[in-house]
Amino acid sequence: MTSASLRLRRRARAGPYSGEVAFRQLFDATHPIVFRYVYGLIGGPRQEVEDIVADTFLKAWQARDHFDGDRQAAVRWLLTIARNEVIDRFRARQYAAGITWLEDVEFASSDLSPEQQVIENERWLQVQAIVQTLNERQREIFALRYVLGWKVKQIAKHLGMAENTVSVNLRRILQRLQTEVQDQTEVQDQEEGTT
Repeated sequence: MTSASLRLRRRARAGPYSGEVAFRQLFDATHPIVFRYVYGLIGGPRQEVEDIVADTFLKAWQARDHFDGDRQAAVRWLLTIARNEVIDRFRARQYAAGITWLEDVEFASSDLSPEQQVIENERWLQVQAIVQTLNERQREIFALRYVLGWKVKQIAKHLGMAENTVSVNLRRILQRLQTEVQDQTEVQDQEEGTT
């Protein structure tokens, strides 16, 4: 067999992102998605998130010839690699549960008064504390839905769960968040009333 025919066979077997240009385009299009996903899972620090994302794309680059799928499949593939990276790091370091979750999320500028902004920031801190108490699967579902903006169907497919199971989990997460924020607000109101 000639070297030209070997190159043609290799090229025919190569995946859609085997070439440097195609992989670069995939990277450019999906880096923000993978970053937000990892950030949604671990909450920071930013440097650790960046390290995990870099390792994710390095592993994807190394395995690019073995991947064959469309753009949506590539995103799921990258998120699976990222999730495994997060799990591996947690296992390796026996990561403590006291992560400050979502602390660096910045809000879009708003027309709220300074007093309203303080109230909103306090509520956001409450939500962060509650989200820290969710189990790993719930945090992942929460991140996929509310950090990445995925639809229930996409989440179900990515996690290998029934759509109904994802919906039930989301409803329970939201109910828990709502109940706990209301409870904390009532306690604060009562404390302010007694002082």
